[in-house]
Amino acid sequence: MKDLSLFLILNCETSLISSELPLVLEYYHSTLQKAVGAMGVDLSDYTLEKVTQEYKDYATNSLLHVITGAPIWCFGKGTSEVTVKRFRNAIVLMYKQGLLHNKF
Repeated sequence: MKDLSLFLILNCETSLISSELPLVLEYYHSTLQKAVGAMGVDLSDYTLEKVTQEYKDYATNSLLHVITGAPIWCFGKGTSEVTVKRFRNAIVLMYKQGLLHNKF
């Protein structure tokens, strides 16, 4: 989930992270269940609700990771305006969603 939240923050438009997030997490959960099931592992107790809660739990840490790397990833040489916009929008969105409140 840490990788997924980091990927979404760095690479996706804010609209995907806000309004489409439930669909993204549902697809992630379904795909993970199929892939792990094909290997003979039962993850039936890893519900969509757990996936959603884990996203919320790890999103703040992922954002802090992105902020730490921002001088290179978001503002380094050759960085596009799209990346800068996504970075700024992710911070604002996570603040509005309450994911940055009372974490420390």
